[in-house]
Amino acid sequence: IHVTEPSLDDMADYDVCIIGGGIAGLATAVGVARRGVKRIVIFEQARRLEPIGAAIGLFPNGLAALGAISKRVYDKVLDSSIHHDISQMYSIDGPTLLRETDYSKMDMISPTYLVWYLLQKYLAQDLGEALDEDIGTVLKMGHVLESFQVDDASGLVKVRVRNRNDDTTSEVTSRVLVGADGIHSTVRTQLFGSKELRYHNKMMFRAIV
Repeated sequence: IHVTEPSLDDMADYDVCIIGGGIAGLATAVGVARRGVKRIVIFEQARRLEPIGAAIGLFPNGLAALGAISKRVYDKVLDSSIHHDISQMYSIDGPTLLRETDYSKMDMISPTYLVWYLLQKYLAQDLGEALDEDIGTVLKMGHVLESFQVDDASGLVKVRVRNRNDDTTSEVTSRVLVGADGIHSTVRTQLFGSKELRYHNKMMFRAIV
């Protein structure tokens, strides 16, 4: 994230420019919109939001963060998700129970699981309501970040994007630039250079029971 100081003669196109319209980017936009920031734009490289075959799990800390961002989205998630009260972890070498967590005995909401796309959809809907605008005017689909730079005179961030739909480029200015463009982030690469990705020795299994 790159932040500039506010100015009375601020001529920026936007207060907040977010690269990436996934869950992180949309949640960031909803959070700042619900706190009074209105001039927001999100550039997302996908041409449209589509249902995908993936799920997301929200544990108590994640649900608490979501509730702080938007109570409306929080309630929709609870209504749309699958909850479980007991979590068990077994050894890969045999049927040995390593750990069991009974959330029903704790003063917290049990972990929930829902379709990944639904959370993205709920956040996009809430953003449109928070800004009282059609989401299409805020969430620019099919746009890829090419580069950005800070203007020395104004302190604003100049953001250059390419429209994948017609292969044109354009430039906007913003007081704040947020990089939410994933593991291969263009924002991060320009700020810190290219870094070798590190495997964190963890694996996730998907299954239907």
